[in-house]
Amino acid sequence: MYYSWDIVELINQGNHCVQATLTCGLTPRVLGQYQSEWLPKLRAVGAEDAHWDWQLYWNNYRNDSSQLFFALECESKLQGMQWLSASGYASRLTHSPKIVYIQRLCAAPWNRGKSSQRLFRPVGMVLLRNAVLKSIEVGFNGRIGLHSLAGAAHWYRDTLRLTGFGPDPEHEGLEYFEFTEEQARRLLRLNE
Repeated sequence: MYYSWDIVELINQGNHCVQATLTCGLTPRVLGQYQSEWLPKLRAVGAEDAHWDWQLYWNNYRNDSSQLFFALECESKLQGMQWLSASGYASRLTHSPKIVYIQRLCAAPWNRGKSSQRLFRPVGMVLLRNAVLKSIEVGFNGRIGLHSLAGAAHWYRDTLRLTGFGPDPEHEGLEYFEFTEEQARRLLRLNE
């Protein structure tokens, strides 16, 4: 498997920018950290994504070039993970034919909750920006879509002001959101 990476910035608890690595592909070390360090904490608090099986997703889709997996690491620890489908899912917005679909996006347990309690931030925003950039790269002009877990829906709806389509009965009633091209450009400007 080919691994590539980009250097990105996160903010630590001391409010200082620190370098982090966003790697395309999931290494055995990353998957091991997820199993041993994340899962016990996620299960202990009943996190909505505690049932996600990243090892299974990676095993099943790593050879499909339209399925992209990313690991965000800082200080030698896994801080966030993402799985994108770049095969051109149909948009629900009539004027936008194709999107990159975010299958999964999650932050480490210690990077969740109130901003002041997080070890590193903004993990979710870095991963979301990565999805927009991949959408641009494959020719979809930044358009992305996702089904949000209930606990994160307010962030997509109220903070980022994504276009919402309400609960989707075909996806466990999870709320569906899309970024328009303009929303994608706005997100990239926020991160400049």
